[in-house]
Amino acid sequence: MITHIALNSHPDPKKVLVIEGSNSDFKTILPGMAVGFDHSKVIVHIGDGFPFLEDKINSFDVFITDASDLVGPAESLFQAK
Repeated sequence: MITHIALNSHPDPKKVLVIEGSNSDFKTILPGMAVGFDHSKVIVHIGDGFPFLEDKINSFDVFITDASDLVGPAESLFQAK
C-alpha cells in the first residue's frame, strides 16, 4: 500500500527503487505476494541501501521506502550530503 501514492504521483514511472528494512524472509512468509521477485525486470540487492544509492543519483523515477522515521537507522535518508 505504500506504493500507491508514489507510483500514481509520477506521470510515467519506469525505474522504481524499493528499499525494505525488514530482516525477515518475505518469500517464506508471503509466498503468494513474493512471486514478483522472480520477474525478469526485478533486481534484488541484499545489503546496506546507503552505499548502494551513492552512485545512483537520478537513476530512478520513484523511490519508495518503509523507513519513515526521521531519527535512527533511516536518518540519513532525510539529510543532504
